[in-house]
Amino acid sequence: MVSFNTGSGAASKPATTNSSAADKKTPKSIKVSTFTGDARAESVLHKKVITSGTKQSGQIIAMETALSTYAGEKLYSGWAESIRNNERKSATDYMPAVVDRINYSHVNAAGDAIIWDGATYLERVSSEDRFNRDNKLWDSESKLGINNWNKYEQHGEALFLVIKGQVEPSLWDKTKDDPAFAGVEALKCPIALLNLLKVRCTGTVPGVWGPLVYLEQVRWTLGSYQNS
Repeated sequence: MVSFNTGSGAASKPATTNSSAADKKTPKSIKVSTFTGDARAESVLHKKVITSGTKQSGQIIAMETALSTYAGEKLYSGWAESIRNNERKSATDYMPAVVDRINYSHVNAAGDAIIWDGATYLERVSSEDRFNRDNKLWDSESKLGINNWNKYEQHGEALFLVIKGQVEPSLWDKTKDDPAFAGVEALKCPIALLNLLKVRCTGTVPGVWGPLVYLEQVRWTLGSYQNS
């Protein structure tokens, strides 16, 4: 005979699991950077920073736009244009055209003497006078050009440091590890630094930066129309 357990004890319940608790995973906390940069509140660069994260492309576009305005406000001659065009000037951009004696004279038939241009004696004297006058002007403009070029380089170094102050220290340390940084630092060129940051913030993906700049330009243009 088959016997059954008719004991009074409660029937055992199947083991239960807290499926709802298991399914709900604790979301990872996203660290929000509190870095605001070195620029003071009254500066156009205030809080225009580049931080670690996924918004670096937008951040660098905003900072580059503000940096161009900043250079203009500081009267850093040439740099506002250079930043807008992403093109560094050279010393030749500041130097006047060379005054060449050959443009005022010619070599004689024997090839052993320089003759001032002119069919008459007075015309030849006039050519020599023009050369002397233009040469003195060139000398004066050259000194001014050299002075302006030196200022351009000095202001470029200042802007280089301004950019550094707007980059989160941890990100700056990573940027310094880039093989191209040594050359950028030696030149102290803000445009070279911006270009290096652009490459890093787009993950060195070819063709990414151009469309980003185009979209930002469209946004800026629409904003200007709305505010006018």
